[in-house]
Amino acid sequence: MPQIEVYTKFKIHDGRLEIFKHTVEQLVALGRATGPGLLRYDWFLDDGRGECVAMEVHADEAAMDAYNLDAEAGLMRLREVSYRAVEMLMSPAAQADLVPGGGTKLFRFAAGLGAGSQAARFSPADGRGETKHIEIYTKFFINPGGLEAFRTAAAAMLRTVGEKDPGTARYDWFYDAGASECLALDTYDDAAAMFAHMANCHDAHARLLENATMVTEFLGALPEEAMAAVRKYDPYILPFFAGLKPYSQGGFG
Repeated sequence: MPQIEVYTKFKIHDGRLEIFKHTVEQLVALGRATGPGLLRYDWFLDDGRGECVAMEVHADEAAMDAYNLDAEAGLMRLREVSYRAVEMLMSPAAQADLVPGGGTKLFRFAAGLGAGSQAARFSPADGRGETKHIEIYTKFFINPGGLEAFRTAAAAMLRTVGEKDPGTARYDWFYDAGASECLALDTYDDAAAMFAHMANCHDAHARLLENATMVTEFLGALPEEAMAAVRKYDPYILPFFAGLKPYSQGGFG
């Protein structure tokens, strides 16, 4: 069964940051002790804003259910000290009858660099060291009547990435059931790869924004050369806090 990726955004209640962080550390320790079904478990935290993102990848629905059962007490504690929004990213081949509860929103894989989501490349046994990758999460809110033009521009970007962006390690697109929202998950090997992508896809990206608005998050610290290029846009950056390894697995490392 295809893997399941989960993106969870937390807004921590005032005065509850230390409880939240301690609970996350306990959950990560549990994750390290779990079986091979938990492929990724990275947490990104901005103390000042009191906001956190968790990126999970489970081998399948059974692995996800098993881990959530083991982690139930800690997850409940997080719900007591924060608000949360959950997005579940799945392959179209995953169980079609899975209906998430508790405000979880379901997105299904539409297109990417391969036939399926590159989340399949995550592995808790991967021996690579820390990378200089840049991981970006973008949500597009598609304008009414703009879906066809949006999809056309997205397809053009994907073709360009496949032909001209060898430094792009991940480029996955997901749509919700109503095709009113789209998630794009990008990973670039380094700042140079991100700059090359920005130049190559400039025109197609402009066409995307004629038919949608977007919210972008950088997951993990940006290299200085990348930060210098985007600083004027006041980028939303969530530093890495904890995970299965002492660095983010977003670079597949």
